[in-house]
Amino acid sequence: MKRFAILLISWLLVSMGTYAQRAVHLGNHHFIPEQNLGHTRGANPVSIPALGIATNGYYNALVQFAELPSKAQARQLARAGLLLCDYLGGNAYYALLHTGLNPTRLLRSTTATSLVPVQPGWKLDAMLEMGRIPAYAAAGIGGVRVAIRYAQNIEPEQALATLGEMGVTDLRASSEFRTVYGVMAAARSGEIANLP
Repeated sequence: MKRFAILLISWLLVSMGTYAQRAVHLGNHHFIPEQNLGHTRGANPVSIPALGIATNGYYNALVQFAELPSKAQARQLARAGLLLCDYLGGNAYYALLHTGLNPTRLLRSTTATSLVPVQPGWKLDAMLEMGRIPAYAAAGIGGVRVAIRYAQNIEPEQALATLGEMGVTDLRASSEFRTVYGVMAAARSGEIANLP
């Protein structure tokens, strides 16, 4: 009986380890993305509307894997329409998903366990989110100097135009780092973080 109990406990631990996912840490946010791909236990299939608004033919999303894909697998996914962009830790990437794809079908042959839209709060620096603007970033009354990174499906001119329309001033872009620098009202940070 004791041997059976040890085997049962060992099996349970191995089973739990198979389905346990790593936490993703973005700024002061720590979370495990919803395990929503069809081959994940208890998953609800990803629907395209759940991924939000597409920009220039791509959805911006976060994809997490049980095991990191190899370079060859990442190239294969890119050819199929899923570009793995910035690595976030926890086996997760910011990713671009072409609008014409069925994500559940595309990722079925991978170890992907989660595909979720990028949440606005994940994009904000912790200090800005808490309203504590460091002296070096303060710009006048209620203003803040910011560096806003944009995804690979956005052109620098498009980022500059959109942010200019939203009241960000002193704009300049670094296409090499996919970053726009400028000055904005700290109170508008949530509105800007809502951009897809």
